[in-house]
Amino acid sequence: MNKSCKFDVIGRCKVPDYWNNDHESKINRLYYIHSGTGGYIKKGERVEYEHGRLYLLPAFAGIYTYSSLTDKIDHTYASFELIPPVMTKEVLSIDPHSKPEIESALGVFISLCKGKVADRDKQMKEYLAHTVIYLVNRIAEENDSTVLKDQVLIKALELMHTSINKNLSISEIAEECNMSLDGFIRKFKAAFSQTPYNYLKELKLRTALKFRELGYSWDKIAEECGYADQTSLLHAMNTIRSKK
Repeated sequence: MNKSCKFDVIGRCKVPDYWNNDHESKINRLYYIHSGTGGYIKKGERVEYEHGRLYLLPAFAGIYTYSSLTDKIDHTYASFELIPPVMTKEVLSIDPHSKPEIESALGVFISLCKGKVADRDKQMKEYLAHTVIYLVNRIAEENDSTVLKDQVLIKALELMHTSINKNLSISEIAEECNMSLDGFIRKFKAAFSQTPYNYLKELKLRTALKFRELGYSWDKIAEECGYADQTSLLHAMNTIRSKK
């Protein structure tokens, strides 16, 4: 099964005070914990990270992270969109030093995460993507979790993520997947706990914010994200934010 991995941010740092931005909640995060005190919050309970472990925070887990202000988490990290995604709402982890092949891949991951995504050429990004996909697969295997195997939903995600500027409607995506609109909505919501409409809106918002960080004009962002104009884009962004 082919997989695609698109990076949001990569790097290594001690976490800032504003760690856990809202827009990251639907992004996969891979963390290798070097040192520090902190962890993640699930259903109100805090679970501390262990030093020397590799953690996968899946896109649909609804996980929030925390760190001590006096002993901040030092971690190598990658935030990324993954198709097909790992189908779990739990944080997964492994001891990467327990097996030579995983430890070797971890070394590559740490080395390639130095710097920014924009500083990587195409070949380096592909190498990093292959490494991250390998590590995600091993984490999933070790935790008896699986990636999405439903070909309809995989195709739907691919259309959403690769055709943002074409402004495909959910009806058109359902048609491309050879499903009725109602049937597609039910199937999508059962798998991802949200409607395809909300998923696509949030995807467009994340993409718009990323383009803005890169210095794109609002008119250009509207074009790249499939909106009629800047006014339509800003209205959509304000609508989404007001519901959070």
